[in-house]
Amino acid sequence: IANEKVRATVDGKLIYGSSATIKTGKTGKPRCVSTLNVMTLSSGKTKRVYQGLKGDRLENFEVSPDGKNISIPNSNSSIKVVSLKDGRTRLIRAGDPKSEKDVFTPVWKNSDEVCFENLSTANGESVVALYSLKGGKAKGLSKDWPIEAVTGLLGKPKEDQLTFEKMIENLKEQKNKSRLR
Repeated sequence: IANEKVRATVDGKLIYGSSATIKTGKTGKPRCVSTLNVMTLSSGKTKRVYQGLKGDRLENFEVSPDGKNISIPNSNSSIKVVSLKDGRTRLIRAGDPKSEKDVFTPVWKNSDEVCFENLSTANGESVVALYSLKGGKAKGLSKDWPIEAVTGLLGKPKEDQLTFEKMIENLKEQKNKSRLR
């Protein structure tokens, strides 16, 4: 069993993702099972609130500010919002699964709104949107943004753009030049 990520809620609970490899079926073929669990710190009791399904990225879950919901990105252009109270799951279609592929780590703006980046497979561009749980609708935020603002680190850097690797390389060159002096 491996713990993947831990978050605390405002009411004193820990939420953590874990995965374990178990043998399934008659053949005993190994299969990885990922779950989200809640531990109440005062009692030490733990309960499973969600078992991961295909495409779920449990390692990228985030807890809403009020500690009542968890957002889980999925590789099929969706986000799942799981209620910590009763385990109910709301599926949010972030885009069209035929033309949009990945949803990257959802970030809670407040307890009702979750912001996410969605990668389009049609043109390789990303879209940033804000979804309201109460309103049940997503609003595109990045329509008029420059592409660099949307893709950020996910996009390929321009040739003249300073990347982390180039920065390290420049620092090494400067260090070597100072030694030669």
